[in-house]
Amino acid sequence: MKKILLFASLLLTSSLSFSQITSGLLADYNFNACNEQDGILPKAFGTSTSVTYVTDRFNNPGSAANFSGASTISLGSPAKANVTTGLTISSWIKLANVSGQKAIVAKWNGNANTDQYLFMINGNKTFIAIGKPGFSAAGYTGTVSLVANTWYHVVATWDNTGRHQTYVNGVLDLDVVDANFNTINSTSSTALSIGSQSGTRLFNGAIDDVQLFNRKLTPTEVTSLYNAPNPIVNGLVSKYSFNTAETIDEVSNNDAVGTGVTYGTDRFGNTSQALDVTLNSTHLNLYDSYDGFAAGTAGKISYSFWVNFKTITSTQQILLGKSADAGCSGNDRQFLFRLNTTAQFEITSYSSVSAGNFAVLAANNVTCTTGQWYHVVLTYDAALTGNSKYQIYVNNNLQPLTQTSVFGAAIGSGFIDATACIGVGAYLKSDGTICVNTQRLDAYFDDLHIYNKPLNGTEVSTLYNAPNTTVGLNDVFGKTNGVVYPNPATSHLTIKTDEEIQLNFYL
Repeated sequence: MKKILLFASLLLTSSLSFSQITSGLLADYNFNACNEQDGILPKAFGTSTSVTYVTDRFNNPGSAANFSGASTISLGSPAKANVTTGLTISSWIKLANVSGQKAIVAKWNGNANTDQYLFMINGNKTFIAIGKPGFSAAGYTGTVSLVANTWYHVVATWDNTGRHQTYVNGVLDLDVVDANFNTINSTSSTALSIGSQSGTRLFNGAIDDVQLFNRKLTPTEVTSLYNAPNPIVNGLVSKYSFNTAETIDEVSNNDAVGTGVTYGTDRFGNTSQALDVTLNSTHLNLYDSYDGFAAGTAGKISYSFWVNFKTITSTQQILLGKSADAGCSGNDRQFLFRLNTTAQFEITSYSSVSAGNFAVLAANNVTCTTGQWYHVVLTYDAALTGNSKYQIYVNNNLQPLTQTSVFGAAIGSGFIDATACIGVGAYLKSDGTICVNTQRLDAYFDDLHIYNKPLNGTEVSTLYNAPNTTVGLNDVFGKTNGVVYPNPATSHLTIKTDEEIQLNFYL
């Protein structure tokens, strides 16, 4: 057997898989969770206008941003976007038409002193322009002709030799050296945007997997990006293990934001590897996410998690909710998944963003007690009728659901596209702040998985029976703060640690 020795000195600060190119990566917008979150610290959150979410090149529903020709994503002016000696912009695009100019990524407003970089489609060809102090370049256009309604991987690179390059589907398209543009406006305050250039050159079509690097990637690296596999396996869009005192989405790299977060012992007895939700103190904000595949007449979604209640009273406790409720100045409702006043799990589904149309379904066969872990799965399928759109599993058992309350149009056509943020443990408004400080969760919460499909009984059973796969670094490397575990979603070995270590792999 051939023996391979691999030495890696790594400072591991995120859960990006080993197959990804991370050197110089300054921003990553994959849109898999149907939001505009940047996957790379420091985060540069986007604000979208008229953006919807559509099927991506892998057929994942709601996992690519769709621009109507009047849409844009504004990313502000993050300092990290001010590159100096090199640049790479990588994206997947699908054009709705091939006329006019359509910006993919721009830090450009037509001002010679603030223009920095522009990557767009000029008619049906790639185009790159660089701005330097006092000058805005005319830019360079590639030669490959793109056609509408087809996914392409397009890349633009620049370095301080003045070399401008573009690639289409991993193949070099443009290669020009312009020594007059070997510097760049590296302190520009011009806003970074996706799908437009300061409100002009509006994109018409779909954009996905936008990545920015502060260096020029090599042809081999560009090919690697082009051949990157589908990150969503078996419908798993987001996974929060809470194993390392972090709220990182290990699949889509879209971190939840925690307030008052501490960590407790999980169901396997592993310390500091479950979220400790303290009454009136702790909650998570998962932003306005998942509507691209959860809402509408074809909407589908599943939430899976483990919960262990610290207290149970006659007050409801919010587990997961996308609802601002009536205590806020504006109503914005989609669903609430709670422990009800009789200690049973229930789903409240709204058929309008305002109050007055909802139905409540309760799993009356299970009455929860404190100090016990429960595996809970909520599935939703808009294609089904009435109350059958929802299923609740508790500890691997599908529960009969009883309609305990109904008002107005009841469930109607199902999940609607609400702008409230998804909250774990609290009502949240669209800006992520607490709506009303009631029905707060008091429990240990762990292993939140979110899928773009309704799970079946076999899949639920697999989650319920998942073994303890966490191995502490003190058992492996003598380190006390870190974790090694297999990621069943990607078949990669994930290693996290709080310090720089040398890893020796022997195969």
